[in-house]
Amino acid sequence: MVSMLDTQMQFNSIAGHVVDEYHLDTEEYYGDPIEGIVDGVTTMPIGQLNITFSFLDGGTGKRYTAQFLVLAKADFDIAIGGPFIRESKIYIKDPRGYIGTLQQIKS
Repeated sequence: MVSMLDTQMQFNSIAGHVVDEYHLDTEEYYGDPIEGIVDGVTTMPIGQLNITFSFLDGGTGKRYTAQFLVLAKADFDIAIGGPFIRESKIYIKDPRGYIGTLQQIKS
């Protein structure tokens, strides 16, 4: 699975083929089209869903729940956007100028 953290993306997203592969239930998306995520053009998400996930330890690490927009076409399987990254503090810049996960910076 190709995953990424994107501090410039203003939402979390998941590719439609992943939703299909894992038989995830989605809801209708009633928001505005989004710009720039797929080939730099405006696209309309085909749905939305909430996902509970963890990053480490085979699922035994801290669990997060977040909303994801479903994209029909994407160059990735799942992307975590800037608002979630900042709110959850999973990726930070400390006063020494280091950028990385909280665990990496503490080391």
